[in-house]
Amino acid sequence: MLHKILWIFTILLLSTSALFAEEIDIDYDSNIASGTAFQLDLSILEEELEVEYNTNVLFEWDIRGASTKKGSSFERVFQSPGEKEINLTIYRNVGGQKNLIASKNIDLFIYNSSLPFIYDSATNIEQKNSFILKARNSWVYLYDLGTYDKGNINGAKIIEALKQYANIEWKHSDYIWVWWGKEFILNAAGQVNKQAQVWAYGSPINLAIFSSFNKDVLWNFVGNFLSDKSSMNAIIISEEITRLQSIEQPLSIIGLTNHLKENNHDYITVKTQNRVKSLLFISKFVNNLSNAGFQAWSIYLVIIIPILLLGLSTMKHIIGFSPLGIMIPVGLVILYFQAGLVVSLIIIFSMFALNLALAKLISSYTLLYTPKTALLLSINIIFIIALLNLLFQYNLIGSGVESIIFVILFTLIAEKLITVIIGKEFREYKYSLLYTLMFSLVSYVILQFNLTQIFLLAYPEIILLLIPINFWIGRFTWLRITEYFRFREIIHNIDEEE
Repeated sequence: MLHKILWIFTILLLSTSALFAEEIDIDYDSNIASGTAFQLDLSILEEELEVEYNTNVLFEWDIRGASTKKGSSFERVFQSPGEKEINLTIYRNVGGQKNLIASKNIDLFIYNSSLPFIYDSATNIEQKNSFILKARNSWVYLYDLGTYDKGNINGAKIIEALKQYANIEWKHSDYIWVWWGKEFILNAAGQVNKQAQVWAYGSPINLAIFSSFNKDVLWNFVGNFLSDKSSMNAIIISEEITRLQSIEQPLSIIGLTNHLKENNHDYITVKTQNRVKSLLFISKFVNNLSNAGFQAWSIYLVIIIPILLLGLSTMKHIIGFSPLGIMIPVGLVILYFQAGLVVSLIIIFSMFALNLALAKLISSYTLLYTPKTALLLSINIIFIIALLNLLFQYNLIGSGVESIIFVILFTLIAEKLITVIIGKEFREYKYSLLYTLMFSLVSYVILQFNLTQIFLLAYPEIILLLIPINFWIGRFTWLRITEYFRFREIIHNIDEEE
């Protein structure tokens, strides 16, 4: 009877220990090339467990329920690709019985080839997952070079990740797979080229870009940014619909090119050794800034300024609406691009309300102009610091707020608002403020379209055409559009007399 009680107690003890088995973290590379050995040495863990339990420890390695090896170290060469699972169980010796310490499933992905890629943090999750699934079903290991956003790409980390990728034992790809936002692509390429030179990364870098834009316009667009990149070799631009099929040729840019050609896909090749012609000095300017590591949207902000100035001339002298000066409307548009439309509008309307209140409070005091403006501007800056802290709490602030451009634009706009609001001419300028806001919003909507941005950066010399147009507007002496409506009765009477 006693023997049965002890036997039941032993079984309960073993069952209880199984239920409360330890969770043991084991570091291992879950991606293994077919034909190479997967190795895992847990001898140090074995020593620690034997000291902890003061008894012998047994390791059992099972693949699909078939025991293959015992011991603290494991090695196996997987010839066929696919998902593999190894079950590791660790026991201790208790009175000649095996008492479970831990159990862990080791999941492996055995691949035939690999492909490095860069993710945009704004990537659609479903599209990202479909790409990963397609790659795994094709036995391709996607090597993540990092997840970034278009305004915050760390080229040094990408180069470091590329160096680590070069240490993979089996079948490296010679190109980087890049997709999604155009600014992300260009900024990533610019940063990679710059940091490759800084860190003396010797291997040529190729890119595969997939987009739905017109390939000829995109070729010029990409060429302006990526030509004359000393650390890059070639860039393939293909249709967006072919992005999943590129997995079928992950090892070389030449193989990908041949694959696209054989399947009659539309693609072009940008030879980065080509130089932008010096005669196209604006395109050369874009290229030089890109080679220096400037972000695409920063270069775009320079290109659009002449277009905004033409828009202001047209609005005032052709349409008949007078905005508030020249640089304030232009500054507002750049502020929208820099900080985002929502954040910019919150700041502008908050500043407007603040300065209306300050104008009433300070109206009873006689202060000299410069000290008064400096006082109000200081209050504006303190107020905006508090407002930005609030916006940070709701994650509304982008990286553009950290730029010195934001500080300069904010100061210029705040100074102009203060001058207008505290001045006696506020009533006279209230419509100008409205026209300024209308102009900046309409301009931003038009200029933020992808098609507009790509076209202007593909053919930046188009801004040279604005010079004769501005000259023609300067010579314009006819009635403005709004004046035709304002004086329509007089015009009608004159027409009747004639």
